[in-house]
Amino acid sequence: MSDPTQNKPDADERQRALSAVELRVQGNTYAQIAAALDYADESGA
Repeated sequence: MSDPTQNKPDADERQRALSAVELRVQGNTYAQIAAALDYADESGA
């Protein structure tokens, strides 16, 4: 069995994900979110 603690995001990753959700709720496109949060492209947002 794998160790589930190895897959936990750190605090910065959680904050970035929360920011992405907030931006999406505000009506931003995935491309806009990616640009705002420095994701490589919109598939990461």
